[in-house]
Amino acid sequence: MFKELFNEAVNTGGQKAGKLEMKSLEYKDALGFINKRIVIDNFKINFTIAKTLIEYGVMKRKEMPVITSRDVEKFKAHMEQSNISFKNSTSALKKLKPIQGQLYFDKSMRDIIKNGSTGTEKFLTSKTFFIVSNDNHIVDGHHRYLQGLLVNPDMKVQVLKIDLPVKELVKFAKDFGISIGNAQNK
Repeated sequence: MFKELFNEAVNTGGQKAGKLEMKSLEYKDALGFINKRIVIDNFKINFTIAKTLIEYGVMKRKEMPVITSRDVEKFKAHMEQSNISFKNSTSALKKLKPIQGQLYFDKSMRDIIKNGSTGTEKFLTSKTFFIVSNDNHIVDGHHRYLQGLLVNPDMKVQVLKIDLPVKELVKFAKDFGISIGNAQNK
């Protein structure tokens, strides 16, 4: 079973949901999935931290805004036009708060297995960022968040912190994504 899930996780892209939902995944099953594919230092501890933090997420994927990396500059311009302030900042990954409850282990592991722990951490700390509300709730980047928690929950990541509380930011970001034609997750 794990071999088929691994192949699907590695060979598919896009916005498909995964198969191994983190909230219901047991450590032994996660270990079985990564067995002989990758070694992650402190995996048991990191997995436990990830399970604990992800419990706070309650929104379904289909309720989440969809903002792709190619949309970010347009999103910033839209915020400026709407007089919403934002700033680039850094945060310890484990200080961020997820709002999405459906996070998939296999989807997140795909890039960790492909790039290794070091490559994943380098990407998460220098090549990408998370969109967060003024109270540190993640609005975009949940599967990257899970990747980081599994590799090193103490890493510092780049955030685009938007001066709105999470409920207002979710509505604003979702309306923006729909207005530019982004398909909603299923």
